[in-house]
Amino acid sequence: MWVLIVYEGLMNIPFRSSFTFLSIVIMGCLLYTDIAFSQDVIEEVIVTATKREESIQNIPISIRALGSEELRTLQIRRAGEIAQFMPNIGSRSTTGDSQINYFIRGIGESNFHTNSVGAVGLYFDEVSMNSPISTGVSLFDMERVEVLRGPQNTLYGRNTTGGAINFISRRPRIGDDLNSRLELTYGRKDEINVDGAIGLPLGDQAAARIAILTQNRDGIYDNPILGPRNEVERYAGRGQILLQPTDDLEILANFHGGVNRGGNRPYLTIGTRDPNDPTMLCPVPVASLDVDSPCVTGAGFPSNSDFSTSFMGSPVDTDDIDVWGGFVKIDWNFHDITLTSITAYDSNELVRGEDTDDSPSSAFEFHQAADVEQWSQDLRIASRTDQRLRWILGGNYFFEEAKYDTVVRRTPPGTPIGFVSATDFTILPSTVVDQENEVFSVYGQGEYDITDELTIEAGIRYTNETKEGTNQPHVGNGAQFPVGTQLNRSHVSTNPLFVPPVEILDGDWSEWGGKVSLDYTVNENVMVYGSVSRGFKGGGFGIPAFQALTGNAATPVDPEILVTYELGFKSEWFDDTLQVNAAFFDNEWKDQQLFTLAIIGGNLTPLLINVPESRTYGLEIETVWKPAQGWHIQAGIGLLEDEVEDATNLPNVQVGNDLPAAPGFTINGLLRKEFQLAKGNFAVQVDFSYVDDMSFTIENFPGKSQDGYELVNARASYSFGPSNRYELAVWGKNLTDAEYCQDKQDLTGGFGESIPCIRNEGLVMYGLSASIFFD
Repeated sequence: MWVLIVYEGLMNIPFRSSFTFLSIVIMGCLLYTDIAFSQDVIEEVIVTATKREESIQNIPISIRALGSEELRTLQIRRAGEIAQFMPNIGSRSTTGDSQINYFIRGIGESNFHTNSVGAVGLYFDEVSMNSPISTGVSLFDMERVEVLRGPQNTLYGRNTTGGAINFISRRPRIGDDLNSRLELTYGRKDEINVDGAIGLPLGDQAAARIAILTQNRDGIYDNPILGPRNEVERYAGRGQILLQPTDDLEILANFHGGVNRGGNRPYLTIGTRDPNDPTMLCPVPVASLDVDSPCVTGAGFPSNSDFSTSFMGSPVDTDDIDVWGGFVKIDWNFHDITLTSITAYDSNELVRGEDTDDSPSSAFEFHQAADVEQWSQDLRIASRTDQRLRWILGGNYFFEEAKYDTVVRRTPPGTPIGFVSATDFTILPSTVVDQENEVFSVYGQGEYDITDELTIEAGIRYTNETKEGTNQPHVGNGAQFPVGTQLNRSHVSTNPLFVPPVEILDGDWSEWGGKVSLDYTVNENVMVYGSVSRGFKGGGFGIPAFQALTGNAATPVDPEILVTYELGFKSEWFDDTLQVNAAFFDNEWKDQQLFTLAIIGGNLTPLLINVPESRTYGLEIETVWKPAQGWHIQAGIGLLEDEVEDATNLPNVQVGNDLPAAPGFTINGLLRKEFQLAKGNFAVQVDFSYVDDMSFTIENFPGKSQDGYELVNARASYSFGPSNRYELAVWGKNLTDAEYCQDKQDLTGGFGESIPCIRNEGLVMYGLSASIFFD
């Protein structure tokens, strides 16, 4: 049955290039070639998603893992890129390259403000990252990435609703000899990357590991006013020391940091005004508004359909991020019980500025600054894993201290095309937020083998969360500062035009989450399971800059609740050469937190709201097949239905509306063939993904959506030398030259009269890599 679903889905993909179609045809032919080689078995994937080392096939959760080799050969360099290789997983860039919102089964967070908390939890080496500034990090020297679908709150440090993504770095290994790895990459637009690590033996009871990453690239977008845009300049490093003074005690110390100094990815302008009279609406139907429409902005600037060109007129183009932190993890085994303590600190600093309307008139600028520090302590005890009853009990404490600045600078409508003087900028609406966030939770989970085949699992979490602070709105005077000034709280408080009253932030929420599941082992190759989970996310406050004008500063939202019903199976067939996993799910979402730009009374009004009731349901199927020696084939398909079920008191939202960033169909696949040669190993692989149509707004506004698109990547490599430790590779990404909007903002309320599209790179990227491994 699932084969028919995949077939029907493929037949509905609107392939936009002959290259993509040819790639899929070639892959299909290869699948059915009669290959007379001995078969390989699928390697067992061990994960720590349940806080224990366990085969992914034995865990009653819909989970996908990418190992270190897979991350490398797929050329995954940024965290958000993992979504291309998993069904019903999405990533959405809402502002800049450095802040990514993740969606799992349609459950995610659309808020681009720096105080937002994602519905999908992010964990770096078991430490929960609260700040959205850390969501777009570079990946280097990774052991694996684990993605868990559905609420996860009975094992992890923080509770989540949509799911969890665990980024697990490679640890030092006691007893190993000196080992190292180094990869050098050169690509189009003078892309130069260095990714290296070294493992150091420190005697019989200690080891260390140091890893570094540099990523540099010239700007890829032409700009006739300011020169090339969107250059890349990133640096990161990680140092770890592992101590094992006794057989029962292990101590891991980790220190990490990184900086981003590249420019922001520019927008594409979609005009909404009549080209003959920019004071009037464009005669083109709203549903047809796109980058290639003939409409113009309120300043008369035409829509831009050239993905390779930016027309931003303001030199505000900043995406500076500094992150650093560390943790100490202690594992102590005593009396058949393991005590684990993780003490962590992380700091994030952000300075971001963008010319949102991407036109010479510089009609709308957006500025953000953030300084965030978080401390966390996770303490848990766990039983042995080789007994009939297995359990984990724990507690987590989290504290965050943050400063957030959000400043908008705008030119009144009607400004002519060309550079503008400082006096044209008259209004700087802003919010200046100082906030403390404290969370305390206790959790526990137990598993009991009722029989050798049947296991029941249950868990629960209780959380209390408080958020306290102030939100000081300002309406600053922009005429004081030259065009291109990076604005923050010091600027808006200098001779402001208007200072609304300070708003007090004071929230206190208590909630519970839990899970009950049953799994049944049919035989050694097939396991079926069913579960019911309840997840939640704490309340919060909206901090849009325009609150300074609308008077709704510090608007609170209630916690959101998600109840998920899941039924799935995991299976292996044909002597462990074919693996098929599937899961059916139904998510009932109450008080979904959503940031939206609503048109109220003809005015654009930014709102953080609760959607009373919404729902997503569907399935995902993932397969791995090794039909013969040297062949590796993967495929995944996700089907998703979503809708608003209760829209009470929501402006412009109707029951039955689609949820934002929730494509109804996603598919991904990979084909790899390795050839054993006399003096080495040659490998070729191609991977593809397709994402269906989606809306970017819960109002389902016409013109604020994206048609389906596909991505195709390829790589060929030659490994040689002792243990194939040397490798040369040629690779290409986005070989179909796909161009699409990752998101669309809204400036139609008198602030430029346009719909900015957050474009993808829209460019074929290719290059060479040279690697050396001493393991």
